[in-house]
Amino acid sequence: MSIILHRIVVLFGILFLTTLAAQAQEWNTDRPGNDIRDLDLRAPDFNLCRQACEKNASCKAWTYVNPGVQGPQARCYLKSPAPAKVANNCCVSGEKVADTSDREDICRDYSVRAVQQNDENLRLRCNFTGSSWQSNRDEHFNWCMSASRADREREDRNRINKLAECRSSGGGGGGGREDECRDYAEEAVTGAREARDLGCGYTGARWSQRYGEHYNWCLGATREQVRAERTARAQDLRSCRAGNDGGDRAEACRDYAEEAVSQIADAKRRDCRFTGARWQGGYNVHYNWCMSARRSEREAESRGRAEELRRCRSGDSEGDRAEACRDYSRLSMAQIREASRLGCGFGGARWQASSAAHYEWCMTARRADREAELRAREASLERCRADAGGGGEDDAGCVDFANRAVRQAQRNRALRCGFEGPRWRPDFDTHYSWCQSAPQQARVREDAKRQDLLNLCAAKPDKAQECRRYSNLSIEQQRTNLSEGCGFSGPRWHTNYEDHFVWCMDASGGKRLAEIAARVGALLVCTR
Repeated sequence: MSIILHRIVVLFGILFLTTLAAQAQEWNTDRPGNDIRDLDLRAPDFNLCRQACEKNASCKAWTYVNPGVQGPQARCYLKSPAPAKVANNCCVSGEKVADTSDREDICRDYSVRAVQQNDENLRLRCNFTGSSWQSNRDEHFNWCMSASRADREREDRNRINKLAECRSSGGGGGGGREDECRDYAEEAVTGAREARDLGCGYTGARWSQRYGEHYNWCLGATREQVRAERTARAQDLRSCRAGNDGGDRAEACRDYAEEAVSQIADAKRRDCRFTGARWQGGYNVHYNWCMSARRSEREAESRGRAEELRRCRSGDSEGDRAEACRDYSRLSMAQIREASRLGCGFGGARWQASSAAHYEWCMTARRADREAELRAREASLERCRADAGGGGEDDAGCVDFANRAVRQAQRNRALRCGFEGPRWRPDFDTHYSWCQSAPQQARVREDAKRQDLLNLCAAKPDKAQECRRYSNLSIEQQRTNLSEGCGFSGPRWHTNYEDHFVWCMDASGGKRLAEIAARVGALLVCTR
């Protein structure tokens, strides 16, 4: 690998880190002052300094000083509180932050709290204004995501203190219009929450659950507009209540969930191979979904499952007859090869050794006819096996093994898990041939390994895609390690995609970040 390509890999790693960590490290940056501890590092790796800060409860920020700046060794300074940033190519710095998913959770809570504080500001007529006092949750969230922890806590604390002062003084001034709009806003929020609980599906400003938005709108509206809005909201709610099972939603959803579970079981028995949320989960999953859905959505979902089942029963699930016939021809050829090996001597169209012929026949046959054809061949094979003195059970087991392997490989592609290699080829003959020479214990292990990996990937699809990117990047970093002759070894330096993926799915965003950062730092040192 060329140096240029190596740099691309390293830069991609840095970009990946930046996305995950929200600027967890600051290149060519010093944070002078507020030192609580300094130490020499055993290697020129800024991650050692970052990790020292993470392990120190008092540390809020850190600065890594390159070797040769303050002596032959790299040095690390732990700091509290976090000092200001200063551009300087002597150093790499950073502030202790939660991983991105934690920061998003923190900022969602912060933005909800900020809007609630502004609602109280309006109710008490404290008359606080400015960017800190607004009803737009997104504005608070976006500010929080780019703010330091200290700024976030200071802003929150300032609002709390100002509200306490306002309460202690009995609130601010007000008048009749403000009182009317407070009543209107409280009524609007109550109605919006009822619509949410009923699953009415209404959207728009009328159905906002933010007190401040209704209050501010009311202050700028005429009394006629306010009355019209109240009337429209009440009519919409009456209409939604009337269309929601007369209030007996729980009973309707119990029926819905029982029907969904029954339909899913029917699909599994028929091997329909449906995918998507409609065909996953148990009773509780479908019951809970139903409780938050509108009646029309529930009925549409139930009809959709019924229609897909009808097509599956007729042999044309989702129009995917071609896929079903590819499976049929593969199974047919496996049976024909076994008959030839056993010397059964069968003849006729049923036993011709032509995958294309079986596929073409299947495309014009009903599902019931092709299933009957497979059963008839299997019955003939059973008699032939008995006449040949056994040995057929093992071959039948390999047919099942290969069919399962093909289905698992197809699901790997559908879920975009990214697993590769012979184990994941959607080719019947590959798996059948491997099974023929493998002991039973190895077959069981191989089958279970594939299924375990697929279950892991399907359980958290969003995280699976993050871990797919993580695994590919980890492999590229190892290839750079090998091509540059760096000689790094150990559990983090290998090219096994599945091992990287499994580790990643069990790790937090912070751990993934630390692992990639450690490899990036090591590769930078190696090629310096």
